[in-house]
Amino acid sequence: MSAGSISITGEEIEKAHPSSTDETLELVQGVTVVQHGAQGKGHQLFLRGFDAAHGSDVEVLLEGISLNEPSHVHGQGYLDLYGIIPEVILEIVAVKGPFLPWQGNFATAGSIGFHLGVSQDLRPGLVRTEVSHRGRLRSVVVIAPEDQPEETFVAAEAVYDRGFGPDREARRAAFIGSRRRDMSDGTELNALLTAQTARFESPGALRLADVEDGKIDFHGAYGPVGEGLSDRVLARLGMNRDTGGTDLGMSVYGMLRQFSLEENFTGDLVHEVLGDRKWQQQSGGSVGADIELEHKLSRRFTSALLAGAGWRLDVVHQREVQVDDAGAAWQTNRDLDAGIQHVHLFTGYRLSPWSWLEIYPSVRLDLFLFDARDQLEERAADESEVAISPRVALSFPVHRKVTLYADYGRGFRAPEARAIVAIGDTTEDETVATYAGGSPKIATCDAAELGAEISPHDIAVFRIAGFATWMEREVLFDHVSNTNLEMDGTRRLGVEASTAFMPVSWLSTLAELTWTDARFKRSGNPVPSAPVWLGALRLFIGEERGPYGGSRVLWIGARPLAHGARVDGYARLDLNAGWRFTHFDVSIIVDNALGWKIMEGAYHYASRFDPTQERSVIPRIHYVAGEPLTARIMLTAYL
Repeated sequence: MSAGSISITGEEIEKAHPSSTDETLELVQGVTVVQHGAQGKGHQLFLRGFDAAHGSDVEVLLEGISLNEPSHVHGQGYLDLYGIIPEVILEIVAVKGPFLPWQGNFATAGSIGFHLGVSQDLRPGLVRTEVSHRGRLRSVVVIAPEDQPEETFVAAEAVYDRGFGPDREARRAAFIGSRRRDMSDGTELNALLTAQTARFESPGALRLADVEDGKIDFHGAYGPVGEGLSDRVLARLGMNRDTGGTDLGMSVYGMLRQFSLEENFTGDLVHEVLGDRKWQQQSGGSVGADIELEHKLSRRFTSALLAGAGWRLDVVHQREVQVDDAGAAWQTNRDLDAGIQHVHLFTGYRLSPWSWLEIYPSVRLDLFLFDARDQLEERAADESEVAISPRVALSFPVHRKVTLYADYGRGFRAPEARAIVAIGDTTEDETVATYAGGSPKIATCDAAELGAEISPHDIAVFRIAGFATWMEREVLFDHVSNTNLEMDGTRRLGVEASTAFMPVSWLSTLAELTWTDARFKRSGNPVPSAPVWLGALRLFIGEERGPYGGSRVLWIGARPLAHGARVDGYARLDLNAGWRFTHFDVSIIVDNALGWKIMEGAYHYASRFDPTQERSVIPRIHYVAGEPLTARIMLTAYL
């Protein structure tokens, strides 16, 4: 365990009444999630001063399988969480920073792992329906036999969302089937199948000046509507065996993926006659295998040897074309076929020579083999890249109520496939209309943290950590080129603190605050988009049965933007209340209860949406609106 490690239980998730899995990520202290599209499009994540765009700096694992797509037409590390149904999340394990050996590609800011299952409290299942006054309907069915392990269940979800503004309609569905079988010799066999589909609109961003001048509503869209689809099927077979002294786990998995998106973030700035609308498409698949071993050593003190290995192959086809407002293609920007093989090995040694010290040193080796073919330029190339990542996590349980932590680790982010055939470097001050692909080299980071966990009483826990990260090359999402740009190196310094207090069984509170100073190393300029301050306050009142209520205040501080711009922060208040009966639950949830106008995503770039506007490359502040006041009712029947 490291200073930034945290675990969120299924019970905590259920109390928060999330309507999608991205909302469960906001239970992880220091994480902020932004949706600059509609239900179905990947999210923008912020963690420890990183704007992880669509997943470029936060590794997300589902039962050990990375959901980050190593090369994606819309953004390196693209992350789609809509195939995970919140009701069957048994645990979320988050590790901030790259300090543990199992953390792999994109874990520069940290890793988040989802473990699926249905607790005994929710068996044999539930039927849930949720309706909002803005036209959102969500239905979930979970079937989980009482005489089976937590990992055995079937769940399905269907969502229709009219959207809180124009061009935000979405339809999506997901299915998860999981089975665990226990053998007589202590072996566990498990199987997982997930399937998801989504069709959604994309409103794009608004120029703040147009809203201030009254030309368009705060929650409006310029149109014509952008559209997208996102489909995925994932299957996994695994085996675990614990013989007392040795714990062995193995798995094989496969994935099929299809994605397309049509949107326009710049109007007709680049192409005055036909416009800047782009249609991006990606299809492909992945196969992989993993093995992990933990062997307890016979010593005078507690110790264990850990080792792991894995292989993954991703095959993708990417295409991007310029289209007019009617959807007719008139120019092809990208036509790429690529194969990416990733092999990793790690080993570590966990030992506790004294009661006041636990040491977890490890080292990880990652090898990437790229084979890319640019059909437009009729050019092919292959490349191999290696990353060696030493890591160590130290904990000092100096007292039964006080534990200190000290961690160091090296993280990495592999290049996208396009960089192999088209090399182009950018700097932090460059205005980009067409991105050439970035550096074909692995970008590494070195991170360190010091922390403490203090439990003066069973009813209270206080955690604090100071962290520092030095990134070799930064990645920022650019809405002009519609992809990630690699920039100069950066450094981040920060402090995060949280306190949990549960004085009685029916009352719990949590407060958290994170400060981060993220800057480019060469110029000292702030890293765009990443907020300096993040804070949250949560309150829950209620017992296992009977009335309950809760609230959450989320505060995002001022955010620096590209080219020296800056936008103010915002706050949001969410409320919920309900009554849990033996077989029924009725909840009323009010999101953004005070109805504040929230600029959830904020950006600084040039655009032209009004034909009467003067054509200019001077950047302007743009934003994507957050959800206004929304009331929803959630009805649950427990089978």
